[in-house]
Amino acid sequence: LQARVATLPGVEAVAGARIVPLQGSGFGLGRIRVAGYTGPGGDDTVDADWNVVTPEYFGVVRMPLVAGRGFTTADTADGRAVAVVNAHFARTVWPGRDAVGQRFLHRDRDDHETPIEVVGVVADARYRHISDAPEPFVFVPLAQHPVGDVTLFVRHAASTAPAGALRAAVAQVEPSVPVMFVQSFDD
Repeated sequence: LQARVATLPGVEAVAGARIVPLQGSGFGLGRIRVAGYTGPGGDDTVDADWNVVTPEYFGVVRMPLVAGRGFTTADTADGRAVAVVNAHFARTVWPGRDAVGQRFLHRDRDDHETPIEVVGVVADARYRHISDAPEPFVFVPLAQHPVGDVTLFVRHAASTAPAGALRAAVAQVEPSVPVMFVQSFDD
């Protein structure tokens, strides 16, 4: 679907994500443990929100990388588990050190721990509300953490009105998938 939408006239790029910034929602994939880190609770856990995104996400929403790299199509379920963290996460957990190449443990609901390597750091942004202070945030690739509902972010030429074309493209690829909302990022 993402590839089909990307071929529409005036569309410059398409990305997918589990949560939409500034919609007040959060998404947790489980606890994070970091060896050598001592959090406010006196243990090695980090409280962070998560988002599951496609490789194009950071460019489409114009969230600049400040270190390392974003996700690529090579970051699949068969590869090593990777993450991109925000600058606040990096400063909090690894102060004065390069976060790229560091690892943390992701503990899922079944208490299984998976090591995840940080491959990039993005600038801090607002995730839940515009008035929030920066907080630790983790991005993981959709290919490694599949979810059932994804929001498409579409960057398009200013002269195009993509709502109708987007609905038609979705209907062409998968008629049973509803297009719930079409809203500009500025709105």
